This record gives sequence, C-alpha cells and structure tokens, in this order.
Amino acid sequence: MFIASLAVIGVLLGGFAWYYKNTQARITTLVENAAKLETVTKTQEATITELQESAQEQAALTQELSGKLADAEKQNRRIATMLANTDIVKNSIANPKAVEEKINAEVTDFFSDLESLTSQ
Repeated sequence: MFIASLAVIGVLLGGFAWYYKNTQARITTLVENAAKLETVTKTQEATITELQESAQEQAALTQELSGKLADAEKQNRRIATMLANTDIVKNSIANPKAVEEKINAEVTDFFSDLESLTSQ
C-alpha cells in the first residue's frame, strides 16, 4: 500500500511538474508576444502621428497652391480680356514699334508673375 501511495504521489508530482513547465513556457511566449505588440504599437503610433502631420502640411500646401492657381487664372482672364479688346493687326499696321514694345512688356510681366508664383 505504501508503494502504491508513493507511486500515486510520484505520478501527481510528475503531472504537476509537467503542468508547471508547460505553463511557464506559455507565460514566456505570452510575455514575448506582448513585448512585440508593444513595439509594434509604438511604431504604429509614431507612423500615424507622422502621417497626420504630413496630411496637415499637404493640406496647407494645397490651399496655398489653390490660391496661386486662382491668381494665375485671374491674370489669364485679364490677358484674354485685353487681347479680346485689342485689334492687334490694326494697331500693328498703325504703329508697329509701339505694339511690339507693349507686347514685349506684357510678356515680360506675365513671365515674371509666373516665375514668382512657381518659385515660392
């Protein structure tokens, strides 16, 4: 009977040892996974913050570009209106030198405006 009791106690101790080792291995795996997840979470948070900042900067640049586009379209309409109201052929025949100077001045103004809009 004593030997049977010792055998039962031995089997119970063996089962407990196996359960303890198995549980410790699972705990170790879970701790490692938690550390990995924490690292991934920090990386994701940093990436999200960076993307939000980039989106805000992009929105500001888009708004600035929209304003410059509106200015360019306004200049374009001004030039189109001026060309529609001017009979270049008639004026060129009457005073070719003055028309040439005026066209050159307007082209210079146009390109300087275009350069100032695109260089900022």
